[in-house]
Amino acid sequence: MAEEPGASGLKTGKRKRRGESGRNNSSEVAQAQQSGSKHSSFMARASHQLLLHLLLSRGRLEQRQQRGLPTYQTVTTSPISPSLLAESSKQESGESPQHLTVQIQSQMFPSPVTFSGIHAKCTAQERQVLWADLLRDKPASAPWFLVGDFNVIISEREKRGGLPFRTREGVDFLQFMAEAGVSDVSFSGSRFTWCNNRPGTARIWKRLDRLLVNGAALHLQHQVAVQHLGRDPSDHSPLLLSVVTRLDDKPRPFRFLNFWTMHKGFLDIIRDC
Repeated sequence: MAEEPGASGLKTGKRKRRGESGRNNSSEVAQAQQSGSKHSSFMARASHQLLLHLLLSRGRLEQRQQRGLPTYQTVTTSPISPSLLAESSKQESGESPQHLTVQIQSQMFPSPVTFSGIHAKCTAQERQVLWADLLRDKPASAPWFLVGDFNVIISEREKRGGLPFRTREGVDFLQFMAEAGVSDVSFSGSRFTWCNNRPGTARIWKRLDRLLVNGAALHLQHQVAVQHLGRDPSDHSPLLLSVVTRLDDKPRPFRFLNFWTMHKGFLDIIRDC
């Protein structure tokens, strides 16, 4: 399967490489833009794509620079409305070595939204610090998107190779999700987002990268779909987020379905018309 290099996190649009491809080992934060000059606002009755430009937490920036790794990667959508970027604003509301949370206000959204970029530690004990930080960042009522490398799996379906999955591996993550009131967004593409790139029987795949959203995000007037893009030669897959508005009132052509004739009340309905 052909794969695309990139850091873990939320991305949209056509794939475009910027700088040297590298592994995702940094905290990330999403800054949103809208695709397409035809649409003047988020509420337009059309399909939209959301460009999320993933930046690094300052706490990880120096480490990547010292290792000669790129300081950011982005997947762009063309054309991009420059006015949307100019009218957007973001405010940092929480930061640690494992995350960066920002509040974004833009004409794309009917109200301010909260984005948290994640790069979690490997152990449950270290992740407890992250969960506590995120719960402090939890918005009271605003839509909340959490995206990145959570470094944990919650079921045997999220792993292939290596030692068998143990239920206790994901307990801390599930407890956090329950306390935060967030849920996992379904996806398309490969089941796994990370690979250790080792040969033969030593190879391990896991789904470490994902998008979580709260109830307010689910009730926005658009549908969110996540696609796992190719990762080669990186060890993590970028995530492609597609946003389509639910407002769609265009007329539909009438289609007759043959199975309707099998309904016991079919002839009565025809007579009453």
